[in-house]
Amino acid sequence: MVTVHVSLLSGREVSLEADPEESLTVLRERAEKRLSVKEGRLLDSSGMVLEGSQSIKKSKLENGATLTLVRRPVKVSMSLNRIAVIRCDGSVVTLLSSLRHGWVNVGDGSFATDQLSDVVEVHAGCKGYAALKGDGSVVFRGAHPPVCYENIRMVQTTTTDYDSGPGFAAIVKDGSVVTWPIQPDETQQEELRNISQVQDSAQGFLAIRRDGRVVPIGWDVEDRAAVPGHLQNVSTYRSPALDNLREWHLLPSSAMEAS
Repeated sequence: MVTVHVSLLSGREVSLEADPEESLTVLRERAEKRLSVKEGRLLDSSGMVLEGSQSIKKSKLENGATLTLVRRPVKVSMSLNRIAVIRCDGSVVTLLSSLRHGWVNVGDGSFATDQLSDVVEVHAGCKGYAALKGDGSVVFRGAHPPVCYENIRMVQTTTTDYDSGPGFAAIVKDGSVVTWPIQPDETQQEELRNISQVQDSAQGFLAIRRDGRVVPIGWDVEDRAAVPGHLQNVSTYRSPALDNLREWHLLPSSAMEAS
């Protein structure tokens, strides 16, 4: 048996005796019950989230370790016709604008529940939404077939509904870029490496490489060909369209009591 100390931000603390084979999820649930907190997140001293079926032993938690239990804030992201909400339990609820019925709850459709759990960041767009999970994977979902990519470090969404362009782009940890629902052609794929940032633009996205080159994604062929001649040695770019993207972080009043 090992002893783990779990505290809230308020300073309240409990000590739990646990079997080394006990999962991190079970440990969190026991801590929530003892501290009267619902739908929290268990963090170690470095701020890493401890969650899942991994055992205490495999997570290398030492006897006497001190952990912090925090309540998840509700997060909301909004586009022109869609709202995506991360609930306190890490699941996602989406609302779609309807001229006849106003905002309609479209839920998560037929998408598997486990693929939309432990969501830490959500981006709503006109084509759907992107949900970034705690394990570094991203789920793209909307009118097109949903997909999931792993090892993601950043997600960007367009703020306007482009008929032919991608709705979301994400930078993978190896410096490459994935987009959804439209995929870059082979020529663009070769250029999309060592990417430092991706920004919304008038026709789709602009991916900025570490060498200062700019690669347009989702642009018309003629316009795309003109970009390299006008944009070189670029270190940063910001689209005025980003000012229209609104994201709120809402902390329920009960969360203050829990912490």
